[in-house]
Amino acid sequence: MKKLLILLASLAVLIVGCSATLNPKSQLKTTTATVQTQVQQEQDALKTIGSTVNAFPSAFEKAYQ
Repeated sequence: MKKLLILLASLAVLIVGCSATLNPKSQLKTTTATVQTQVQQEQDALKTIGSTVNAFPSAFEKAYQ
């Protein structure tokens, strides 16, 4: 019985200790910031691709001439 109480007490301390580091609000803020950064980088890459594709016909015509 004494071992069971010690085991349950140590499990409770472990759960309380872990729950302090797991903050859903801060995790959500961090994840949101990461997603926003990645979306901005992808939008910049799409703009670069779009400008390259739009410039391609005129560059091709100049090279052909």
